[in-house]
Amino acid sequence: MIFLILYVVVLLGFGFFEFKKVKNFDDFIISGRAQRTGAITYSIIATCVGASATLGVVSTARRIGFPAFWWLGAGAVGLLLQSLFLSRKVRAVGAYTLPDLTEKLMGRDARFLTSIIVVIAWTGIIAAQFVAGAKLLSAFGDIDPRISILVTALVIVAYSGMGGQSSVMKTDRVQFAFLGGALLFTLVYLYSGHPVPLADIRFDLTNAGFTPENLVYYLFVVGGSYFVCPLLFSRILTARDARTARKASFLSALGLVAVSVVITLIGIWASFHVDPSYGKDILGYIIAETLPPAGGIALLIGLVSAIISSADTCLFAVASIIEYDILKQERVRTTRLLIGIVGVFLRTPCNEESRYYFPAHPGICRVYRRCRSAGGCCPDYVEKTNHSSPLEAFGHHRRWNFRA
Repeated sequence: MIFLILYVVVLLGFGFFEFKKVKNFDDFIISGRAQRTGAITYSIIATCVGASATLGVVSTARRIGFPAFWWLGAGAVGLLLQSLFLSRKVRAVGAYTLPDLTEKLMGRDARFLTSIIVVIAWTGIIAAQFVAGAKLLSAFGDIDPRISILVTALVIVAYSGMGGQSSVMKTDRVQFAFLGGALLFTLVYLYSGHPVPLADIRFDLTNAGFTPENLVYYLFVVGGSYFVCPLLFSRILTARDARTARKASFLSALGLVAVSVVITLIGIWASFHVDPSYGKDILGYIIAETLPPAGGIALLIGLVSAIISSADTCLFAVASIIEYDILKQERVRTTRLLIGIVGVFLRTPCNEESRYYFPAHPGICRVYRRCRSAGGCCPDYVEKTNHSSPLEAFGHHRRWNFRA
């Protein structure tokens, strides 16, 4: 719990530090268009490598081998193409948001339509990230799920609202450092402690489990979503110039390749050392059963960081679009208020659904009975949660007595 508190303090510290630097709307929304290559690169990678991608690549690599690389590798291809054909042009337009960009390129009607679509779509993503963040926070002890979601929302709202885009991008660097460092440690620890002969690892780009047709699909669908991505464009628009934007996109593509290889190799290790009949969260199993406690905590915080780095970007973008593109104003105070309103509003509906995402251990089960049923947990709830994965039950595993 101490590690988690320190982590939160660091995030809030960035928000407070950047708060004093915000002088106008440009500083708040687009970081004064002064961001350098390194800051943009870290922020893009942190936004792209979420907890779902990390867990998904590990599980898929265990099942189909190295072609699981394409989960993020296709995104790297999209980013590479973006650096070659779009990044300079997007930055040169001088827009503030994606809807503003569409108006400058396609007309006023396109701006309003894009604003509505993005706000509706991203509010759902933010809600899902809040639930996921609260789910991981529960690993640190018997934390009421309502409290977990509230803490997740308040922390993100606080540093995003205080420092704006600059604080979001600076915390992205910290969050990626946590996740990247934890993943690299996990890779080294697994292969050094329980080696896998290099000759036994097949570095095929396609195989029977991932055909060339699957690869084409990933390149077009997944790669296309990176080639034209509102979240990534929001980073490019903060670049000091078009050349910086292009360079950051290119380096982000290379970074995404490296991260994807590391995560894939973790999954391949599991295919050799985890019982094939085991069908739950592989990364959760590795944390609970294989890594030392300190390494497991580091990876857990890294996964929380991955969730937060996506949620803060979406939350900030929604508030900015409402203020600039829908209300057509340029007020820092109102945008901060919108960040708070959207964050708290989305925390409320998640509060009800999140109860279904937590294991049926005594602390959470008591919360459920108190809120939903005086007589006890309903059978289907118990059936689902009694078979929770290690990832859902970290705080109550025999090796994870965080309360001690």
